[in-house]
Amino acid sequence: MEIFVLPNSIGRLKNLKYLLLSECKNMLELPKSIGKLESLVKLDLESLGISVLPYSVGKLKDLNYLLLSHCKNMVQLPESIGELESLVKLDLELSGISVLPYSIGNLKNLDHLLLYNCMNMLQLPESIGELESLVELDLSLLEITVLPNSIGGLKNLNYLLLARCKNLHKLPDSIGKLQALVKLDLHLSGIFVLPHSIGSLTSLKYLSLSECKNLQDLPDSIGELESLVTLGLKLLGISVLPNSIRRLKNLQYLLLSECKNLHEVPDSIGELKSLFELDLNLLGISALPDSIGRLKNLKHLRLRECKNLHELPDSIGELKSLVELDLELSGIAILPNSIGRLTNFTHLSFSGCENLLELPDSIGNCNHYSSWI
Repeated sequence: MEIFVLPNSIGRLKNLKYLLLSECKNMLELPKSIGKLESLVKLDLESLGISVLPYSVGKLKDLNYLLLSHCKNMVQLPESIGELESLVKLDLELSGISVLPYSIGNLKNLDHLLLYNCMNMLQLPESIGELESLVELDLSLLEITVLPNSIGGLKNLNYLLLARCKNLHKLPDSIGKLQALVKLDLHLSGIFVLPHSIGSLTSLKYLSLSECKNLQDLPDSIGELESLVTLGLKLLGISVLPNSIRRLKNLQYLLLSECKNLHEVPDSIGELKSLFELDLNLLGISALPDSIGRLKNLKHLRLRECKNLHELPDSIGELKSLVELDLELSGIAILPNSIGRLTNFTHLSFSGCENLLELPDSIGNCNHYSSWI
């Protein structure tokens, strides 16, 4: 739209609940009278050219949603923001915000704080730990170097998103106090080490550490993540998996592709009774443990481009739920006769396996094939 200014008289709209101004890129300021909109529930200012919010915005006692994403010219919020006692969602994604006012900790009903790609923001205030209702905190692509220790006070936090925080090298020990946390996304971050306290996150279901190139080790306490469903470890520098991984009884997805320093899969992997997908593409492993046959719920086994892997254990035939086996471009020279016992098998890929000269007769028993490459 081409609106440049709002008339000061807008403050007389006492029953106005929704003021939607997104994409009014030529609007450079808001009138102070906006603070008189006592019934306002939603204020959408996405992509406006404004550089400041009027201090009077703190008078909007019924405001639930304040949307400021893509406001590139806005570098700070007024301290009065902390007076928005009904605020539920504050969206600052891709804005120019460089600092959050300390008063933000007063937003006791805030459950979504979205700061994705606020490239100018270098630190967070300690008061962020006072957001007792916060459910989602998206800090992806921020330039922060530390998380405030107070973050452990976010007792209702379900989602903590720190993807691509390249300057973030460690997490505070207080992270372990986030008892409600369900998803922790650290992929492509600068993390060097995980605190032992991470094992206290007993509600955590999704942990993504993929492409954390600086992370060389996982703590033994990772085995205490009793609710974990997905563990993303792609392109890590780890050379071993902690033996404690055996205790992840609810783990369904273990993603390890391109962990090129990982030359061995521990025998304890066979205790992951709930495992649905095991991605070992591009690993340096030369063997799979016999215990792999105990993965009764495994449906997808990916071994693409495992050049040092020349054979599979006979126990592979015990994978009664297996649907897909991807051996493409691997070093496999022989398939065990037991492969014929895979009665649910539908997809077998071995193209580019130059060492594989013949197939076992038993392969004819796998009569459910829909794809054989």
